[in-house]
Amino acid sequence: PANKEGKHPSILPATSESIPAAVDALHRGEVIAVATDTIYGLAVDAANEEAVQKIYRIKGRDKQKPLAISVGSLTSLEEYGMTNTLPDNLLGQLLPGPVTVVLRRNLQCQRLSSSMMNDTIALRIPNTKFMQKLARDFGGALALTSANLSGEPSCKRIRDFEGLWKSIAVILQDVEMENDAKRLTLGSTIIDLSRAGEYRILRKGEQDIVKDIQKLLADRGLHENA
Repeated sequence: PANKEGKHPSILPATSESIPAAVDALHRGEVIAVATDTIYGLAVDAANEEAVQKIYRIKGRDKQKPLAISVGSLTSLEEYGMTNTLPDNLLGQLLPGPVTVVLRRNLQCQRLSSSMMNDTIALRIPNTKFMQKLARDFGGALALTSANLSGEPSCKRIRDFEGLWKSIAVILQDVEMENDAKRLTLGSTIIDLSRAGEYRILRKGEQDIVKDIQKLLADRGLHENA
């Protein structure tokens, strides 16, 4: 069983065998830590208001800053965000990948905690089979944010956020990723696509990725609103 706050977390490998323990923790409203395609993240059930508030508390995060949600597929993403104003298959060209897209929230979707019921929603599909399977097996959206105190550096190894362990039930460690010298070390690039025909970069990730995104969006007829 996962540990309660104040104890050491269960540290498991980021493999499919560990997913049931992670899903159980999420259903209980616990916080898990997980390797994404960029840095380590903290995740909770995005429909559980108490769990979402727990992440804000752990990180010391400004309540005015919405969390992103992570889903397992483009089909799931469309349940949460409105894609009707976007060029065909634009999201399929951007995702999965180290990109967070901000869309107008699909008002028909009620499977979110009240603090995530904003006009827009930030959506992510990390480019790891593990994260995608975790979201699919969980059967809902995961509220996802970086595993660090707000304003502190991003974490590439689980030891980097050891100060938060007491509040985490399960850590899903990807040792191969931790040891990969070529891995991405910045958070995802956040792009606002909520207005038809334009985009705005809200946060830049790796420089090469930002350039590729800007070229793709220009090629697809969107202009940058800086």
